Amino acid sequence: ADRPGPEKLCDAVVNHELLLQPGLHWDSALLDRIGDGHCGDVTIRLAVGGPHIFDFQFYDGTGRPDWKLVPAARGATVRVVNDGFDTGCTGTASPVLFAGKFTMQLGAGATADLCGPDGSGQHIAAAQVVAGADPAMEHSAVTTPTSWTVDQSRDASFNFPPSSIATPADLLAAPDCDPNRSCTSGFVPGTLRGDRAVGTVVMTIPDPVSLRPEPDRGLLVDSLHLDITHREPGGDVAEAHVWISDGLPDKFVCDLSDPGHRLSPSNDFQTDGYECDLTGVGRPYFPTPTGDLQVTYQVQLKNQANGKDAPARSADIALDSVRLSAQFARPTARTSAPSGDILTTKDGGAMHALGTVYLPSGDVKLNFNGENKTRFERGLVVNSVDVSRLPSQADFTPFSLPGGGNYTDRLTTFQAFLGSDTTAPPLLTTRVRFCDVHPEGGAPTLPCAGALGGPAKILAWDPTR
Repeated sequence: ADRPGPEKLCDAVVNHELLLQPGLHWDSALLDRIGDGHCGDVTIRLAVGGPHIFDFQFYDGTGRPDWKLVPAARGATVRVVNDGFDTGCTGTASPVLFAGKFTMQLGAGATADLCGPDGSGQHIAAAQVVAGADPAMEHSAVTTPTSWTVDQSRDASFNFPPSSIATPADLLAAPDCDPNRSCTSGFVPGTLRGDRAVGTVVMTIPDPVSLRPEPDRGLLVDSLHLDITHREPGGDVAEAHVWISDGLPDKFVCDLSDPGHRLSPSNDFQTDGYECDLTGVGRPYFPTPTGDLQVTYQVQLKNQANGKDAPARSADIALDSVRLSAQFARPTARTSAPSGDILTTKDGGAMHALGTVYLPSGDVKLNFNGENKTRFERGLVVNSVDVSRLPSQADFTPFSLPGGGNYTDRLTTFQAFLGSDTTAPPLLTTRVRFCDVHPEGGAPTLPCAGALGGPAKILAWDPTR
């Protein structure tokens, strides 16, 4: 799926190209910015190996569901091609699937070469998802610290052992001491001393999202959950904090990523659970390259007690377990339900599709702009199509069917109405025979003839009197 750069979306474009791996593309920010021409001239390559599913409202966001590619307003051009095809549509390619409410508009400066494989048989270049599935939330496996480091400040003495000394390595994996108040093992103890002393333990924990088989497909992550079993006995503890201090992808912030997030000190071992709510982020979750998060546990002692000879503050603290998990949904293809024209070309935008474009419940509006760039060479299956400004080229065939001569007598009825009222009797009815181009090299047969199978022939012309 598409993966925007950390701050500047156009950083994802390298040498005027963006390669999209197969999968679900639902983070519209980058693709919208490219489509508007903000990133200059860009070729978007769709890598082979699987379908490319577009659903800009996969997270049920309130933003627009459409992808508008109109870069010419900023003096740019944008091409969408299957990976490895600089000119035309040849070779094996992966189809484009329209899911959810997704629609596409190609305007001035934008072209899309959506290819299908060579050879015989029917192939799909683009299609609606007609029997999709909504995302289902799942719980990840639990991850625990693999290592930790210790720090201290304000003239503190903090003898909490680092992971290189504490054994075994999984001491913080399981909650051994809650609710056992007489627990004597299975935890990591330490003593913090000093007035206003601060002791810090920074733990490295595998990101539970990175444990998925395909972490780079852009999962939908609703929340991270942190459980910490701890003890801070005595009256010298001023406050304690726990937070996710590093490793979250860019823009993923929550209460638990704030260093001011407080933890309630406890005289006995207790487990506190915290939710890192990410439902408002609205973008795919890509684990960082290391695949690790950092969780910081910090304890601060009170100021020196009253009295000249008052002893320094101190506390015997302990960590028993730190456990992290995620609630997520795998990328999926939702049933297509467009709210308007599912595909539009206008103002010079063009699409060339070698495979079939299958949009059975969608409406298509094609403005050819007097040019022959838009072509559907293996058929267009659509609920309705609005065609305008066809080129003045006698042998131009915008819609073709494959089959090596099997479709040489395609009959079509056209009706013309006044305005948009299709309930009244048509002003004109005509019956037309189309003889299609045969991309598979089959020889046309009569009544169609010629290199292109012959021009369209009007068989009947019935104007209303």
